[in-house]
Amino acid sequence: MVILALGVATCAASASLFPTGIRDGDFASGALGSFRGDSLREGIVEVVHQGDNFSGIPGSAEIPFPNGQGSFAVKLRSRGDGTPDSVAILTSLPFVPGPGPLTFDTLSERAGVRLELLFLEPGADNRLPVPADVQGRIVLGVERPGTGAAARFTTVQVPFPANPPRPVKVQFRQHTLEPRNGYFTLISNLRAGDPPHEADRDGDGVPDVVDNCPDVPNRDQTNSDGDAFGDACDNCPYLENNDQADRDGDGVGDRCATDIDGDGYTDEADVARFASALGAYDARADFNDDGRVDLLDLALFAKQVRIGISGDELRNFAAGFVDHSINGGIGGAVERGQIFSGLPASDLTPFPGPLALLLRSDVPGHPASEGVLTSLPFVPTGPRLGLAVLSENLAVAATVRVLRPSRTPRTPAPEDILIETPLRNDRPSSGPRAAFLEQTIDISPWFNAARPPHSPYIQVQLRQHTTSAGSGYFTLVGDVRTGP
Repeated sequence: MVILALGVATCAASASLFPTGIRDGDFASGALGSFRGDSLREGIVEVVHQGDNFSGIPGSAEIPFPNGQGSFAVKLRSRGDGTPDSVAILTSLPFVPGPGPLTFDTLSERAGVRLELLFLEPGADNRLPVPADVQGRIVLGVERPGTGAAARFTTVQVPFPANPPRPVKVQFRQHTLEPRNGYFTLISNLRAGDPPHEADRDGDGVPDVVDNCPDVPNRDQTNSDGDAFGDACDNCPYLENNDQADRDGDGVGDRCATDIDGDGYTDEADVARFASALGAYDARADFNDDGRVDLLDLALFAKQVRIGISGDELRNFAAGFVDHSINGGIGGAVERGQIFSGLPASDLTPFPGPLALLLRSDVPGHPASEGVLTSLPFVPTGPRLGLAVLSENLAVAATVRVLRPSRTPRTPAPEDILIETPLRNDRPSSGPRAAFLEQTIDISPWFNAARPPHSPYIQVQLRQHTTSAGSGYFTLVGDVRTGP
């Protein structure tokens, strides 16, 4: 066991808003749960299962995990080429430490990694915390690096920097020190006191004190806009609005209530009414409720009036999708010319545009791990949805869904799924000879040809998983559009 000392300055903070002790630190559910994975320059954070191959170096499938057969750990790794400024970041939700030190088990694949432990203020930015939000920082020594059946985790104990304890987030950051090699570090069994039983009035398994919708069951805690409210209870789920203001009581928050004239649609009449309100005050156009209609309201109005999925010439379509991946799946945008796969020549893949959306399961390719991307709600500009699709391998199942705007985008209700159809995978490939395949979907039942802006809002969702464990192959989707 390694015991480390840490000395830092302290300041006062209220502990009453936070739970006691770390939750889900053994990752027994196979998900991050009360933790968040972030990265700088494509670092990787994912939950891995004992017995799976999760490294390009032989032996990872034979590593014994601290909690025995069938258990899990979190893997931190820089991008595969070992870029030094590629950092994997694992951060807990805020909590108040229980008695005793922070204890955890860790194993690094090679000595050529830098592993840091940070103690952060509850409101600190996870990716780039400012110095004032860092309670303490320590570089962890890499004890007994290795892989295979003989590898052994090291148990580490670190005292918390504040006494008496105050609210904190625990964060691990790892990057590789050797170029061209992205070695992993595993973390498991995080412990910081036994949390007492706490109320859970909606019965979703998430205690009220950390539940972002304490009165509405939402075990996955989906929060697309990053405010204090989960999508399931947010009256404006895709635009941050911590005040949840709703002056007319219609269930739609003021910050995204763009139907100014109250006819059930956001259309040309609302645009005209808003333009008039810039010269003569109209409370319904005062979206931020500051007593005037000005450029701030115009920005909110423009952000919410989404006609078409590809946006306009000022905004690439990739910015209009939210990552709702599950079980370590990956979803996001990649650039043409970027290396985004462990197989050779992915950077030479010809894209239909400068960016494409990437979907992938976790690296080992667990079938339960899905890459999921969901568009912001929009009004279609035509009766057809077009996409260009390329998968890396036949061993993937990818689908496209058309949804009614959903409060539970990770697991939409069956009645909210208007269409679900497979994405094409006729000629899987990667590299200079790969070709995106066009696919068209009829969405005419949700398009009003006589008055297009009166068409109902819809969302497009892309989902992909690997059909058998072993590798997490990608699917790329580009040129997403609606039209004739």
